[in-house]
Amino acid sequence: MTRQQVVPIALASILSSMLTLAGAQLLAPPTSRAAQEGGASVPLLRVQRVEIVDANGTVRGVMGLTPGGDAAGVIFRDEEGRERAGMGTGRPAWGVGPGAWVLDGSGRLRAAWGLSPDDTAAAYLVADELGQRRAGIGGNSDLGYGLVVADESGAPRIGVGPLARGEDGYGMRIRDAAGDPRVSLAADAGGGTVSVLNADGRPLWRAP
Repeated sequence: MTRQQVVPIALASILSSMLTLAGAQLLAPPTSRAAQEGGASVPLLRVQRVEIVDANGTVRGVMGLTPGGDAAGVIFRDEEGRERAGMGTGRPAWGVGPGAWVLDGSGRLRAAWGLSPDDTAAAYLVADELGQRRAGIGGNSDLGYGLVVADESGAPRIGVGPLARGEDGYGMRIRDAAGDPRVSLAADAGGGTVSVLNADGRPLWRAP
């Protein structure tokens, strides 16, 4: 079997595009408040924003439209009023589709999962203490599903997934700091290979 290439490069593009989430607030400032009078039930309530507050009056949960009004979402805040988690039908301004996310106390994204804006791929992503993407798993039926591990700069260093060019099988590729593949593993119905490559991608050692 010839040296194969794996799809993680394409998968990394999908996963990276879904990591453009920032620590921005999800919902627009309140414009109105609705109150129910008496104990009678209300068959229909139409509002643009709903807030949940604690005993101190701090907003702890919000349901409403995104600032552009093009998607709906829910956010959850801690006792200091900081956004810590959320979910919604998508954030077009961020280039993401339906999904959910988790922020740390500094407002940095630490985890996210959901779909791409065009619903063609799904992914789960993990970020470090600086908000940099470090790992992701996802894909779609056309490209296949795989795993990508990135370094401190967010550059993909390890990729695991299906073989390229529609071939049946799976593989793994490890890249150096310059982004050049240095170790390649591949397996299909015909067997498996392990290759150590130089900076030009030429095999230095291969088995079998």
